[in-house]
Amino acid sequence: MDKTWVLCSSVFLIYVIQIQHVFAADCNITSIASPSGSTLNVTWMNYTQASVYLLDLRDGNATNVAPVVAVQSAPNTQALVQGLKPGHIYTVTLNVFHFYTVVCSYVQTALTVPDVTQITLLKAISSTSIRAEWASVPGAFTYILFVEEVTSPPRTGLIVNQTLTNTSTQVGGLSPATLYSCYVYTANSAGLSAKSTLKAIMTLVQPPVNVTLVSTGRSTARVTWSAVSKVLIYQVSVSAPYNPNIPIIIKNSSVLLIDITGLAPCTNYTVGVASLNTFLVPGNPTNATINTPGE
Repeated sequence: MDKTWVLCSSVFLIYVIQIQHVFAADCNITSIASPSGSTLNVTWMNYTQASVYLLDLRDGNATNVAPVVAVQSAPNTQALVQGLKPGHIYTVTLNVFHFYTVVCSYVQTALTVPDVTQITLLKAISSTSIRAEWASVPGAFTYILFVEEVTSPPRTGLIVNQTLTNTSTQVGGLSPATLYSCYVYTANSAGLSAKSTLKAIMTLVQPPVNVTLVSTGRSTARVTWSAVSKVLIYQVSVSAPYNPNIPIIIKNSSVLLIDITGLAPCTNYTVGVASLNTFLVPGNPTNATINTPGE
């Protein structure tokens, strides 16, 4: 018979027979931290008779899963246990061995931090606000969204953070035509995950001011506005009351006025003027209304 097999079997048998569930104050676990979703950093008190420390970690949600075990020779009193599941509760048992005998045990529960999430949608919805969405993560109690202004040269810009229990939000109070970087942390009572991959978004250009709309005939009107810095093209849209969400006329202009034709008499119209950015995406408009004359 293989001598190695006999020796290992004997050691296991001695461990099973002689294990003692002794809970003593002088073999306490002093701290457990979760540096990442797959690790726990366990620290315990030194035990004078110890020859080996054995950590046994069991997933509290899965009784049919083998434990994760870490062994440290005395006098080491710290171990970084890897291979764990993010956002899971573990029962951590510290067994203190004096040669083949367990002379002290201590049990404590610990939670790993959640897994990392990722931003799935980032969209500018106006010159001062954006919308962000991210993936849901099991074991996360809250999500923390950071929105930071990107500056050149680097300096301390605007930083917005929101702590949420859902996976989407709208962030307002931003600056027009400004680049922002966004990232999300997941969190539970064990701490924060690593941050998600950074994503960048630019707010839309601010709308023109001093928009003036005057009727120039039964089916015509003229709209004028003031210039916006660094804007080369403006978009004018005309909506009718019977379908206010779908413009019936859309025109672009590189000057500060445009003449509108083809209007129906005795009809109320809403005319919006928006600034286009360098990607020709319109920002939120400034609206004016007009009621065309009758026949």
